[in-house]
Amino acid sequence: MLSLTMGKMSKAIGVFKKPFWHEKGLCALVLSPGETFNSVCDISPHDYSVAMIQGFINYEKRDAFMKKSPKERRDHFLQYLAKYLGP
Repeated sequence: MLSLTMGKMSKAIGVFKKPFWHEKGLCALVLSPGETFNSVCDISPHDYSVAMIQGFINYEKRDAFMKKSPKERRDHFLQYLAKYLGP
């Protein structure tokens, strides 16, 4: 039997008033190996009472990302989402 550790994976969650990505015909699933966020996905409830996107932070970039201030981390995540899902 193998033993696997959880590693240094972290996640960020963006909460929005509405699922702006749906208005563009997008599903909010992004795979981007090598970037700070290596994947994001829509984790909103089915009724979209709140719109949510979860991003997994690349383990190789996690430490540098976590050293940023909360505002810098927020801005970084929003810039990433804008790059792939639009402003």
